This record gives sequence, structure tokens and C-alpha cells, in this order.
Amino acid sequence: MEELRPIPPAPKKRPNPILRLLAFLLTLALLLGAVALVAYRDRINLDAIKRYFTYRSLERSDSGQIDSFQFDSSGRGGFSSLGDDLMVWSSAGVRLYSPSGVEYLNDALSLLHPVADIRDNAAVVYDAGGTTLRVGSRGSAVEQLQFWLNTISQYVSSIPSVTVDGVYGSGTAAAVRAFQQRYGLDPDGVVGELTWNAIYAQYRSIQVDNGIPNAYPGVPLREGDTGQNVRLVQFWLKIARTVYTGLNNPSVDGIFGPSTRRAVAAFQRYFGRTDDGVVGRTTWNKLREVYTDIANDLLSSSLRPGDFPGTLRRGSTGRAVRELQYYLYLMHSYDASIPSVSIDGNFGAGTESAVKAFQRLFGLTADGVVGRATWDTLYAQVNRLRLSGPVVSLTRMDYPGSPLVIGSTGDAVLYYTTLLARIAYYYDDVSSPGVTEEYTEDVAAGTRTLQALLGLPQTGIVDADTWTAAESLGLALLTNAISIGAQQETGAVEGD
Repeated sequence: MEELRPIPPAPKKRPNPILRLLAFLLTLALLLGAVALVAYRDRINLDAIKRYFTYRSLERSDSGQIDSFQFDSSGRGGFSSLGDDLMVWSSAGVRLYSPSGVEYLNDALSLLHPVADIRDNAAVVYDAGGTTLRVGSRGSAVEQLQFWLNTISQYVSSIPSVTVDGVYGSGTAAAVRAFQQRYGLDPDGVVGELTWNAIYAQYRSIQVDNGIPNAYPGVPLREGDTGQNVRLVQFWLKIARTVYTGLNNPSVDGIFGPSTRRAVAAFQRYFGRTDDGVVGRTTWNKLREVYTDIANDLLSSSLRPGDFPGTLRRGSTGRAVRELQYYLYLMHSYDASIPSVSIDGNFGAGTESAVKAFQRLFGLTADGVVGRATWDTLYAQVNRLRLSGPVVSLTRMDYPGSPLVIGSTGDAVLYYTTLLARIAYYYDDVSSPGVTEEYTEDVAAGTRTLQALLGLPQTGIVDADTWTAAESLGLALLTNAISIGAQQETGAVEGD
């Protein structure tokens, strides 16, 4: 019989040092990533992922267009209709989409806590800041909070009214707790991001229910009047005084008494209006303009809105540059031939490019330097946009005598592309590369889309017939003789 011998154990494999190193690095990376996600969760923008999972689950109609939907805007951003369009805002910027889904505005911004103030055909997106408000806090943010709470208290009896004085005392804390209890929030009397957004949402809901937010009420306000419109005027006056300290400081109580009349008259004198103490349309619009500019940090105590701050050029910085950029931003919202700019107070290449485009459009020397002529023209145009839509001045030019083709340059191309840009703004089927002095392939492509719209041969060449038809339609749009198109004048990002 054979002797049975035990089977020796298999030799142990030596661990692969490379695999062990890779496993260690992967574990370390996951651990550091988790720590970073927790530590910087407030700074990480997950909007793109959120929007992806929101959009991918949406049903589409037979035409392929996404059906209407509700978006959970509890995060930093949201969706809202703006006229016939869709506005999307987040901490990364603002975008506008036409009803067919075409993106025609995409402005990159850096906002810690973005808030959108929207009415029928205009909106302003601003940073609400990242400071938690509690007992002991002071300043204009507290005044804004108190004003919103006071408005809500007129409609919700469980929320007490508060004094709008910019001081976060026990009365403001009590009103905040009452609001939090009423709307299912943690009733700690502290205003963080969630409570701030909820209070603002309720305030906006009340405004929308009462008509177009912050629109002129239709009749002058005078001593003896009461109500929410008087309260709004008093609040605007109080905010104006934070910059222009020589103005009066009325109580925000909704009662137009002698104190409010004196405050209105002081405001009117300071801004060059008849100091009758009555808030007519002109005074109302100026109050709203001043409030909007202060909210966007455009004004200093030495300058009123539109005052020429001195020559601005590349390399300039400060509030005057912010004001310039804000006006250019509004112009871009109405006319895509003016490039979008960031409102950062730094006059860089982007701002210079937008200034040159504006100067070309309005027949000024296109040097990118903002002197008095450019400043005054820009401010005048912005005011017209705010009140009635775009008004553009353009000197007519006769057909140059020979067709515009790829390679053509000069004033005739500049004039034609200005018309093309304006037509493209109103008609989704027409494309434009913007205002330029060179007739490129992109301009030719835009010409073909225009010729298709006008029923002309689609050659991409601007002959006499195309020139005449483009001028007839373009000048009518530029002068507001007609107002046609899917987009209309609804894309402005403007303060209320």
C-alpha cells in the first residue's frame, strides 16, 4: 500500500504592489472627495446635474417640444416664464430660451445666492448675499426683509407688522418666527437662505396677484392716500437715503402723511423735478430707477443715475464702470448686436468691445472710450428701453451700387448687418452674426435666411432688391413702426 502523503499547500502569491498602491490612492481620493463635498457643499453648483435629471424625465409633445413643467427651485436657481420665453437662472448665470427651445441669451455670472425678480416682460437676477440675519443684524438687507414681512402681514393676520428701520430686534424676530410657523419652516427666528427665499416668494406672489409688480398705479399718490403703493414709495425713499444721506427718512407705514410728502419733495428737488410732494408717473419711475441702481451697487453718494462720471476707458475700475456695464447689459438684452458684458466694475476687453458695438450702432466714434457723448447717448437709450422699448437712431444709406458679396468691407456692410441683426432679433427664422464691417460667410448665411423670409432668391448676395427689402423692414423695426416676432421685446433683464 502506498503511503499517503499530505498535499503541500499552494505557495502564497505575493501581493502586487502596484495594485495595492492604486487601491490606496482610490480610497484616499474617495475619502478626500467626500470631505470636500461636505466642506464646500454650499459652493458646489449641481444645477447642471439637477437640470439633466429634470429634463430627461419630461414628456414631449408630438412635435418633439417639451411639455410645460414645474421645477423645484429650492436649490440655487430656477426656471420661470418670461413673456413667451423661458428664463433659467442659477449661481452660474442667466439664460433665455425661445418657445421653440432656441437659446438666445446666455450670460455667465457668479452668484452665491441668486434671486430672480420677474414681471411679465422683464426680470432682474441678483445675488441675495450669503449673510444670515438674526437679532442684532443691521442694514439695508434687514430693511428689505422688514418691508417684505410688512407687506405679507397685510394679508396674513398671524404675522405681525414690524417697523422698517434696518434693525433686527425682537419684533422682527417674532414676525420671522410667525412666518416660519405659518409656512412649515423651522421657527428659530433666524433668516437663512431657505427662510429668505420663502419670504420673498410670498411677497412676489402677493405682488403678482395685485397686478404687474411695481408698475405705476395709474393715478398720482398724494397726501391722504394709504395702501401698499404708498408703502412701496416710502420704502424706496428709505433705500435712496442709504446712499443720498441728505434725503428724508419716512416711516414705512402705508400712510401718505406730511412726513412722506416732505420726503417726496426732497427727493424731487435732489433729482431735478418739480417739488410738489406728489408721486406722479415721472417721480415713480425715478424712485424705481434709483432703488434698482442701489440694489445693483451702481451708485455713489456723489453721483445720481446717469451723471457723467468722467471719461472711462480700458483699465478703469469702480462703481462708474459697474453702472456703464449695467446699461450695456440692458442694451444687449434688447439688441444682440451689442455683446454681453459681466457687471464686475473692471473695464476690460469685453466691455471695450460692447462699447464699440454701441458706438457703431448709434453713429458715434467707435474708439471704445466712454466720453460724455457716448455716456449721455447710452443713458438716454436705456431710459427709453425702460419705459417704452428700444429706440435706435440710424442714418440711412443708399444702395452702394454693386452687390455685397463675401469679402466686401466698409460702411455699407456695417449698415446692412445692423439691419440684419435687428431683423434677426424679431424673426426666429433669420440668423445674424452681429454688426460687422466685413461680409463673411456667416453674413451670407444670414442673408439667405432673410431672403427666404422675404420671398427673394436665396443667393446670399445683397443685390439691390435684397438691400431695399432689408432696409424697409429693418428701419421699420428699428424705429418701432412695427413690432413683430416670437421674441418681441421680452428679454430685458431690468430692475423693478
